[in-house]
Amino acid sequence: MIDFVIPLIVLAVLACLASARLGIRVSLVVGFVMDPIRKVYPEQPVWMSGVVAACIAATFLGAWLRDEATPLRDLRERYRHLVFPLLVCLVWVVVELARGYVLTASAAVAAIGLLAYAVPVLAFFVGFSILDRRGDLERLTKFHIVATALMLGAALVAGTSAQNKWLEQVGEGIHVHAYGRTVAARGGLFRGLEMAGWHAVAGLSMVVVLALAAWRRSAFWFLAASAPLLAYGLVAAARRKYVVQFVVFLAIWGALGWLFRRSRQAGAWAALLVLIVAVLVATLQVGVARADRESESAGVRRLERLNTDTAGRFQYFAFTALGAVYERNGFLGSGAGTGSQGAQYFGAGTRRLTGFQAEGGFGKVLAELGVPGLVLMAWLAFAAVRCVLSAIAGTHALDEEMTDVATGVSAFLLSNVAVFAIAHQVFGDPFVLTMLGLFAGGLLRLPTTRSEDDSATPPVGDAARDDVGSVA
Repeated sequence: MIDFVIPLIVLAVLACLASARLGIRVSLVVGFVMDPIRKVYPEQPVWMSGVVAACIAATFLGAWLRDEATPLRDLRERYRHLVFPLLVCLVWVVVELARGYVLTASAAVAAIGLLAYAVPVLAFFVGFSILDRRGDLERLTKFHIVATALMLGAALVAGTSAQNKWLEQVGEGIHVHAYGRTVAARGGLFRGLEMAGWHAVAGLSMVVVLALAAWRRSAFWFLAASAPLLAYGLVAAARRKYVVQFVVFLAIWGALGWLFRRSRQAGAWAALLVLIVAVLVATLQVGVARADRESESAGVRRLERLNTDTAGRFQYFAFTALGAVYERNGFLGSGAGTGSQGAQYFGAGTRRLTGFQAEGGFGKVLAELGVPGLVLMAWLAFAAVRCVLSAIAGTHALDEEMTDVATGVSAFLLSNVAVFAIAHQVFGDPFVLTMLGLFAGGLLRLPTTRSEDDSATPPVGDAARDDVGSVA
């Protein structure tokens, strides 16, 4: 099988180098197809999940060499308060990458740490620089919706008695236990339930956004046709946190829509909330999901108790556990990569080095980057929120019809914070990080997008920036 997989990967990387717009599409295709390929590949190698990172890096490199991507210069012109905290955070990550390598003596752990922090930044740069035409962000989300629906649709046949490697999970898999029995959770063609759940909630959120934004166009029916598969995939993955994320997304989107548009969304909320309540009733009682290979340690039992109360889990991992993380990893942390998903295969990982309490995203940042890193990331997050609000305000001033898209993408990005706070595992997946980076870059670019026949991006004047900044 390696005789045709490796040449295809090389061709994909070369295509990304040749054209940035083609590179974005190739990166998405690679991100989707590598999961099922990894399932049937001998020994299911971990590196295959990182191929999408090579594609997005090649896309950025090619665009930068052709002077199509000048993200730092453009950010200074439009979102100047984001550049300095971003650069400071990147410098600190490099320092912690070196510390992680010294502590573990593993280049693989350092490489995993580099992927975890560099991939979303590179994808953000690509999205911000390349998605500069009106409708680019909408086309990106439509592609993701359709591909995710097809991947999840395979879960409909996952319950057949015949064994099918394309539908199995990578490794020993995750088995969800509820009511004293094992629930047949399904991830379709995705390699695991975490990835299936995240892409399902991402696709379903964007279906709601684009369906409302395009309700007068034929695209509404096209998008609506994907919704049942996405909703089924969200429930079939049996990952309760993504159902909660969907509720959080709706709440944030409603607040942003009222703030910036006072829009006509109220009628849609009632029907959507009825659907969500039904989904919650059907899935909320699902118990802990864990791998069969895990032992019945005190840490696992504690996780089981926390899973019975979502609010308690959030409080524990977002706040209470930070003290234990600090005691175990110290003021400067254990180094970037030591607590990232996948590092456990190379002598590190949350259980072996950084501790069970670093299960939450805030704890992971504290464990890897220390107190300075956590403070710097909080500073960067505050600057990013200011930029998001500025982008929505700028989009509203440019074209009111795009406001729903801007607020919807913003709400989805912000809803990921709730999931990250209680479990960071899915945010170690390079494809998930790529999608988040592209969404964020495309969102911040919205206020200055150009129509298809324009030859240049309209500049943002100082007065316009001041008006936008005042909203944030």
